[in-house]
Amino acid sequence: MINDQLKKLGFNKAETSAYLTLLELGQSRANDLIEKTKTHRNLVYKALHSLEDKNLVTKTIVSGVAEFSANSLNYLLEDIENKKAVIKTAVEELAEKNKQNESSVEVYEGLDGIKSSINKTVDNLQPNQILNVLSTDKSVQNIELEKHWKKYSAQATKKGASVNVMMEEPKNEVAKQRFDRRKSQSDVKIKILPSDINSPLGVVFSEDVLNIIVQGDKTFTVNISDKAAVEGFQKYFDHFWNLKVKTYSGWEEIKRLFTEEIIDDVHDGLKTYVIGAGYGESKDDKRVQELFNEHTTLLIEKGAEKHALLYEMHRDKIFRDLQKTEVDKTGQYKARFLPDSYYNPMEIHIFNTIATITIFSDEPISIAYRDPKAIEGFRKQFEMLWGVAKF
Repeated sequence: MINDQLKKLGFNKAETSAYLTLLELGQSRANDLIEKTKTHRNLVYKALHSLEDKNLVTKTIVSGVAEFSANSLNYLLEDIENKKAVIKTAVEELAEKNKQNESSVEVYEGLDGIKSSINKTVDNLQPNQILNVLSTDKSVQNIELEKHWKKYSAQATKKGASVNVMMEEPKNEVAKQRFDRRKSQSDVKIKILPSDINSPLGVVFSEDVLNIIVQGDKTFTVNISDKAAVEGFQKYFDHFWNLKVKTYSGWEEIKRLFTEEIIDDVHDGLKTYVIGAGYGESKDDKRVQELFNEHTTLLIEKGAEKHALLYEMHRDKIFRDLQKTEVDKTGQYKARFLPDSYYNPMEIHIFNTIATITIFSDEPISIAYRDPKAIEGFRKQFEMLWGVAKF
């Protein structure tokens, strides 16, 4: 029976009666329905308003009086389809939310366990995601595990993901070789940690999984699938990754800064600048001389220009030093000179994405800025002094 079918579709008795009567009579006034169905006028009007809300009845004003006509049940079918789409979307969103809230912690023991855990993380990477790695000297003691590093990063980039690595400053030949291996991979970005962490913990994580790797008497990794844990560590990682000021101290660190980190960012045609180039606190420090002979040679080999503001006292010395290298023949080194009365062991070097303030004393220290506004400020200072310096 049609009455039973309409009831299953959510029609009450008054709505069923009004709808079927309109189908029978055609466009009618409410009074016609009241008379035909013998139903109380309040129930009829309520039913008509409800059916109108469902697009099953159309109201038309004729000579100032409302008349009603029944629409096809196809409107009801469309409404049901729309609701199904809404429900489907809601179910998918709730399922995703539930998935995000799911958490698990697994412990993998031994070298094979660590490799299995990292493989699992890399396998689940999606395009445009990032595989982040925090590596300390103590956290990469196992040579066998280190051999797998290239494979992991290659798998990640093959899947369309990026790889960001933060490492400690290499302190020995083994650590330097490891650093050079990773730096040689063009698809891997590397930054140096601002200080020694001196921890046996290494961390490998993506947007979904955090691996905390411990190497020592007992080697294992803790694999954490927890959104809050990953997001918390991501903030810690990003803080160091995006650090715009870093301090270097001692000759070894400063040599690495000027002959590797800065040089890596130099390209053909780049103009570099230095304010107050000299020879250290003693005004004749051989260590400063050797460092900048090497630094300048590397700059010129990469096609960069160097514009240097030196001091009058070193006019002859700097050109003698340049003549010992190929730099003097390229025309890429340009010098002007400041009065000796301004001499001090502090130098400002300005490059593309970094500017440094370095004091060359017995224990040299350098502050590196990676902030565009700071770099532009130093460049303007150079241009002002360049304009008044002597050829």
